[in-house]
Amino acid sequence: MITQVVSPAGGHAFHNRLTHALKVAQVGRRIAEKLNTSENAELTKKLGGLDPSVVEAAGMAHDLGHPPFGHIAEEELDARLRDVKESDGYEGNAQSFRIVTRLETRESGREKGSLGLNLTRATLNALLKYPRMRSQESVNGHEKFGAYRSETAQFEFARKQSTGDSPCLEAQIMDWADDITYAVHDLEDFYRARMIPLDRLSKSKDEIKSFLTAMVSRLKGKIKPEEEQSYEDAATRFLSFCPVSEAYSGRRTQQVALRGFASSIIHDAICGATLCETGLVRPAKSDREVTILKQLTWHYVIEDSRLATEHHGQRTVIGRLFKIFSDAAAERAKWKIFPPALQEQLQDQTSSPARTAADYIASMGERRALDLYCELMGTSLKPVTTGAAL
Repeated sequence: MITQVVSPAGGHAFHNRLTHALKVAQVGRRIAEKLNTSENAELTKKLGGLDPSVVEAAGMAHDLGHPPFGHIAEEELDARLRDVKESDGYEGNAQSFRIVTRLETRESGREKGSLGLNLTRATLNALLKYPRMRSQESVNGHEKFGAYRSETAQFEFARKQSTGDSPCLEAQIMDWADDITYAVHDLEDFYRARMIPLDRLSKSKDEIKSFLTAMVSRLKGKIKPEEEQSYEDAATRFLSFCPVSEAYSGRRTQQVALRGFASSIIHDAICGATLCETGLVRPAKSDREVTILKQLTWHYVIEDSRLATEHHGQRTVIGRLFKIFSDAAAERAKWKIFPPALQEQLQDQTSSPARTAADYIASMGERRALDLYCELMGTSLKPVTTGAAL
């Protein structure tokens, strides 16, 4: 699932980061193609251009920086890095930018020119949903930003033809596609997992009332007070007309109803998008629906106390991995526990030991992080042939 709040072993029904990236790319391209018309030609030119392929590429790359276990690990890595005076901490969006501009390689060799994917300025700019670096004022809080200071040159290259601190049109489209897809597909996944009770929400006034109260409370400060009633009304209509009326059991009719419901939300969100002088205009109805879907996941999944022990375990795994690898990175004799490419990064001193440790952890999938943790703690002994020289 896109929120990454349950175990990767939780079941095959969940979307993962790969399927999410593919769908963001697809939805983003469709929005761009819908807007990229002769009638909008003059406006898109003023906005810096609109290339559907650039939006698609940004959609494919936007989540590369998410570490194993998603936001739990982001928070843990951010805190650990700031504890050792890495003021930029950790942020998934900035890590994505670092991966495509520095950590990934193209062609062959260790030449300086082979670092990064050599993406165009337009593609890099489209990846910057948050086209800024971390402000000094927010060092003690988790703020979304698009690049670390170690990638200042690459950031300036990407933003050279942009003015102000607003994301470019293609980044705005990619961001809307991201919001649409993860909200919709989390709904699908968690309904199948019997965590979001669409059946009760479509029939029970008490269930809807309980959800609405929690939703408005969480949205305090994010929406204007005068908008609260409009969100309550929209949620009531949205959930009352949901075609899903029974708990999920896997029957074909349920799958059809769920897929039709999700498709209609995505269709309206794509077709309702328009342009103005400042960029993308999200359709108001769809924007509210996406917010409501996110709140369903918060209410029934993220804040579910049953996940607390799992989250604690995930945070423990990431924290201990960081401690092990940051300590090893600072001592040359222990570099062998890193893959060769990261040993070269340490030798070249292009990054601090702590940042290199974070780079390594962020590159892992959930299963690899758990396996490696067990190996390093001595609780899982495997043949030497399973060692990872990635």
